[in-house]
Amino acid sequence: MRYGRMTRTGIALLATAAIGVAGCGSNGGSASPDATLDPTSSAAPTGTGSAADAREALAAAAMKLGEQSVRVKMTTTGMTGTGVMDPKTRMVEMTMDMGGQQNMELRALGDDFYMRMPGLTGDKWMHIDITKYSDSANLNFMPDGDPGSAAKTMENIVDVEQTGDGRYAGTIDMTKAEGANAAAAALLGDGARAVPFTASVDPQGRLTSFEVDMSVVNSAAGKVSTTYSDFGVAVNVQRPPADQVQEAPSTIPGFPGN
Repeated sequence: MRYGRMTRTGIALLATAAIGVAGCGSNGGSASPDATLDPTSSAAPTGTGSAADAREALAAAAMKLGEQSVRVKMTTTGMTGTGVMDPKTRMVEMTMDMGGQQNMELRALGDDFYMRMPGLTGDKWMHIDITKYSDSANLNFMPDGDPGSAAKTMENIVDVEQTGDGRYAGTIDMTKAEGANAAAAALLGDGARAVPFTASVDPQGRLTSFEVDMSVVNSAAGKVSTTYSDFGVAVNVQRPPADQVQEAPSTIPGFPGN
């Protein structure tokens, strides 16, 4: 059913942006002038150390995404998402440009998820209580102590090396990604067990980009990229007016158990 499929897609996109399995481009975004930096932060390593050092540096950089609000840009085949997130307040706001189709708007405030897409929900926002699905569908995209499951994501790295100042490259096992199951892993195939990625870390030791090349799994998939910039940006996500909200069905087609 299209309703259920688009609902799952919206939540998955929002989760992906928060997780950091992606990242576009170069040395990443620059911090805003008034960004609140951790004075104890160490600069990103400048040498090309061991694989263990590279893995540790990336894991630490990913965890730093939980320290500040940040602007996010996500790109993949046929879609560009832009927005902001604040792991401290668990607020996220994203707009997804679906490549010529109607845009999808996503908001999250704690455990409340809202999605609006005119062709799907009309002028209404659809509301989903994440707690109803988090145990079975892995929808808690900002769990306490590991925002965006960043640490778990880095555990799935197969190999990695530092290729320059704040730049890394390696492979990641996408079959072990948060929320992956046996059926999804079988669909991806063995190629998903070593998907190439590149990443960049800024001088404050923060992850600023993560790009995964999914074309090794499917030639049409292309690259999935996310950049993080403007650290410390103001985030003030508002709940939609009550008269513009409709509750999601009690059972959303396609979710586990439904």
